Formats: sequence, structure tokens, C-alpha cells
Amino acid sequence: MDVVEVLDPSLISQLIEEKAVIELAGWLVLLESRLYLFKSDISENYKNEEKVEVSNAEIAFPVIDSVSPLGGGDSPIFFRARLNGFLVDAPQPMIEVVLLSVEDQPKGFVYVDIDLGNIERLRSKHQSLLFKVPLASSWDWLGSV
Repeated sequence: MDVVEVLDPSLISQLIEEKAVIELAGWLVLLESRLYLFKSDISENYKNEEKVEVSNAEIAFPVIDSVSPLGGGDSPIFFRARLNGFLVDAPQPMIEVVLLSVEDQPKGFVYVDIDLGNIERLRSKHQSLLFKVPLASSWDWLGSV
């Protein structure tokens, strides 16, 4: 199932009520300390496209630890993903992930251990990825040179 299908208003309430475990595929992306699953066919303007927020965003810690690092871009997490989870009731639909695999080139899809113990073990190692401290602007000191 793709994100676009899950966002169908006629389906959302039913899935939330039933707490049905669904399988989704798309792009797992970390933006502004929030983790999202975007639709499978995203464009350059992906930030404005259909997406579902991941309610247990701390799964970003084992994702970073399980795949090869990216070489730039807006996000340290920008991978094709397959996940199983259930929709939770929120102002905007969110998914709680219970099973996750992400694509790591050239290996293909790899399983990510999102067990709470593993998340806690990796939290301090990767904390700065989710909770960024703003850096001082270089213009602060360049203006006085």
C-alpha cells in the first residue's frame, strides 16, 4: 500500500478504529526533527507532497545505525522504506511502526531493529540528528573581518 492510498478519508477512520496493521512503502525522510513516510513517487518538491508522520520517530536512531550514510542533502535519513504499523488517532494521521526495512545501496532492503532496547542503546550516539542545536551563523564573525 502506498501513502496516498492510506490518506483516503474513507479509509483512515476505519484503519484507526480497527487498529489494523498495514504495510506501507515509500520514502522515509527526517525533516525538522520529525520522521515521515512520503509517497513512493516523489518529486524535487517532495516536502509538499503526501506523507504520513511516524509517531515513534525515535526509530530514526537505529535507521542511521543500520544503513550507509548519505553524502549530503536536506536530511540524514532519505531512504526507500517498507514498514508495517498501525494508524493512530491524531489531528493528522500518524503511523506507529512495528516492523521496518530500508533500502541500503547496494545491499538492497535491510531489516532495522526498532526494539525499544536497541533504540535506547543508540539514542545517545545519534541524539544530535533528531534534536539539532542551531549553529552560530558565520555572518556573525565574518562581518567583523
